[in-house]
Amino acid sequence: MSSLKKYMSGSQKRKLKERKAEQLQSLPKLTTFFKSQGDSEPSTSDGKLPGDDTTDVHFCDKDDDARSAESQPQILSESAIEVLVPPVTEASPSSSQLTDKNHSMEQDVNVDLCVSSDPADWQHLDMYGAVGSGNTSYLSKTISDDMINLMAEEIHSVIIREAKQAKYYSVSVDSTPDVSHTDQLTFIVRYVKSDGKPVERFLKFIDIHDHGAASIASTVVQIIEDVGLDLGDMRGQSYDNAANMSGIYTGLQARIKARNPLAYYVPCAGHSLNLVGTSATSSCPGSASYFSFLQALYNFFSASTYRWDHLKAALPSEGIVVKSLSDTRWSATADDVKAVYLHYDEIKSALENICSDSRQTVATKLEGEGLRKQMESFETTLLTVIWYKILTRFNATSLSLQKVETDLLSVVKLYESLISFISEMRQGQFDEIDQARTFADPVYIDTTKRVKKRKKFFDESVGNETHLDPRQKFKVDNFYTILDCLRNELEHRVNAYSELKKLFSFLTEYDSMKYDDLKAQLELLVSTYSSDLEASILDEFLQFKDTLSSESDSTTQLQAPSQGAQAREITSSSA
Repeated sequence: MSSLKKYMSGSQKRKLKERKAEQLQSLPKLTTFFKSQGDSEPSTSDGKLPGDDTTDVHFCDKDDDARSAESQPQILSESAIEVLVPPVTEASPSSSQLTDKNHSMEQDVNVDLCVSSDPADWQHLDMYGAVGSGNTSYLSKTISDDMINLMAEEIHSVIIREAKQAKYYSVSVDSTPDVSHTDQLTFIVRYVKSDGKPVERFLKFIDIHDHGAASIASTVVQIIEDVGLDLGDMRGQSYDNAANMSGIYTGLQARIKARNPLAYYVPCAGHSLNLVGTSATSSCPGSASYFSFLQALYNFFSASTYRWDHLKAALPSEGIVVKSLSDTRWSATADDVKAVYLHYDEIKSALENICSDSRQTVATKLEGEGLRKQMESFETTLLTVIWYKILTRFNATSLSLQKVETDLLSVVKLYESLISFISEMRQGQFDEIDQARTFADPVYIDTTKRVKKRKKFFDESVGNETHLDPRQKFKVDNFYTILDCLRNELEHRVNAYSELKKLFSFLTEYDSMKYDDLKAQLELLVSTYSSDLEASILDEFLQFKDTLSSESDSTTQLQAPSQGAQAREITSSSA
């Protein structure tokens, strides 16, 4: 295809007009109408354009066509609609390649780019393209917006109809400012379709001017009422962990649950894990200082292409460069720590090369020298090893939480696995980290400092003060503090899912549960959802469990003969 152009030259216009005229000479004049409500269906003749599947096209003689064109506005045909909404292909033009002047489509646009080979499209553009105001052409941007709005209304009605058929639903709400600095509330509904597949559907954006829980709660309730859903059928609500959304007393989830006690709150699992990491990075001065050092290291190299080239030259061919930290994305922090851990010596060598370059300014040399000395600190190397072990596991868990197929019970198990990992690491892995390969001399900074003596007051008892050696001091002030903060935050986050786990854990653990435990959990489920479930669910589920067990036994028996035949075949071949 030729290069995209906004306007055509005079010769190109004449050639295009001649080519269209040649193809139209063999065709009769075409007049098309839309079938609208209340209008009678236009009569059709036997003639049809080759390849035209429309049923509302008929041929008229020249006199009829002239009278029709003068007496009533011409309606856009289905084939002409393709001019407004062409098929999306690699060759389709972007919106910047089409012009819009005085709310009408310019006839000078290279129509070869957007009009199909159907001559009816050319005829429609010849008759109604850029004919000025007062003439109906259905090519203006207003009509295009109306068509988009009609399609949006139809999609919206289909979503609401499916949600009503499903009866039970949950909502997810979040707000964020857009590029125009308007804070918009995103409203998403989740339900199960008739085929058993859960889906999430976006409903609308709502401009909000107050972030208070009461204001957002009234907005959410109003939306539910406007779309025709029943608030009593809501069975779940999911928001982020902001205080105005997740507050257990006056937050949005508490206000919704006061109206409907069965609308259980499920916090965003991925966002919760990010908050755990954010809390742990600032849990102690040593940890906060370490991540400030990582950000300063990235800022130093990225401030100049010359320094960045030095860094890339020092790294191996497939090395990882340092990254910028992020307050919301756990993976960005994990990638930065991984880059420093894997290329500690190379990054330090790049700093030394920059500091020894006589062409660099004094400020650059001082900044680089300060970063290099911090990398030679034994505490920095220990924190690099500690955070690499933590972030590697947390980042893998975060990726698992973001998978579509991850269910609520799997979220609880993933959080519990992290709690076990942190507990095991706290019990006896510091010695392994301390004795492992490090990137600096194993000398703590506090070793070279004089022990400070605190002045005692007259009412204090005289006794020997306990002074920790530098290794124990680092272990208590940094290692234990970081892991304790991580564990406390994880236990706090997992408690939000404990109530739902008590109700629904039997769905995945029924095979290993005793009869009494299974019965007790099903009775709890029936008492909680007394308006939704009947007491006979216990017998139904036990029958369902026996059915699954029998099917599993049948499958095992079918596989056993094939395995025996395979064993006999191997034995005979060996003989």
